[in-house]
Amino acid sequence: MKRICVVVAVLIAFAVFGCTTTDGGARRDPTKGPTNEKVAAPVTIIDHQYRGLKNVPDWVTMSQGELDRQPEFKGSVVFKEVFQSKDLNVAKTMADDFSVSAQLSKFISARLQTKFSGALVGSNDGSDVYFEKVVKYIAESTISGARRYADYWLQRRYVNDDGTDKDVFEYYILVQVPQTELKKAVARAFDQTPAETENEKRAREKVKKIMDDEEEW
Repeated sequence: MKRICVVVAVLIAFAVFGCTTTDGGARRDPTKGPTNEKVAAPVTIIDHQYRGLKNVPDWVTMSQGELDRQPEFKGSVVFKEVFQSKDLNVAKTMADDFSVSAQLSKFISARLQTKFSGALVGSNDGSDVYFEKVVKYIAESTISGARRYADYWLQRRYVNDDGTDKDVFEYYILVQVPQTELKKAVARAFDQTPAETENEKRAREKVKKIMDDEEEW
């Protein structure tokens, strides 16, 4: 009788909890045993700028990779910044103080470094050193044509592991800069970063060729 009660209890537990899924809809196979993966805390959008009139713009929730693939941004480099606060006015103030040119230089430098470092990894001919000089120059320069393409705010509710929740305002800014202006900035970086050694000269040509062959940066 005791064994029957245990079996019934297990079946009830499975009926109650076995059909729940994560936010992604994926269900763990019970035959594979427990996993060590940490399930992300649930996040809900409880308010946003045009609630009741429009949906939240797609770009707000897109990853950088998804933004890069959007047809409407072809020929441009785009990235977004987000400012968080418990108070919407504070988040807006932080967004108003946002420097497009400063953040753009940092973003472009990181983008170029990620894109081309793979081609230079393990290089012993000075390519990596010369490229660092080019990236440093871009980071300290101003790139023309950059603009705040769009902005939007929303309020999210984050649920902690202990069941408590936290409401946070998030103010998003989407920045856009034409590819042509980016290429001009990189060309200036090469002009202002002369190659001093034979290794650096070869590295300069190597890096320039990589960049010239890339239609989209």
